[in-house]
Amino acid sequence: MRDSDNYTQTFDEELVASGWSATEIDGPWSWASIYRKSEQEAASLAEDNGVVLWVTTRGVEVDNLVAFTRTASERIRPAD
Repeated sequence: MRDSDNYTQTFDEELVASGWSATEIDGPWSWASIYRKSEQEAASLAEDNGVVLWVTTRGVEVDNLVAFTRTASERIRPAD
């Protein structure tokens, strides 16, 4: 298990414990979820190849957040 795996698992558990709802999402990453705190506040957490991406938003549609997270994850993926 990579350190980033432990980080994302712990971060996920802490977010849910503090009142965020979590929904796993499919994409080019090894793991990702969308989090909702309220109707206006959403975030994404994605992990892929040891890179962790955390994005927070206010007033952004969830579909747009998923698309942004997907694009950002693909762009920062380490070269093979």
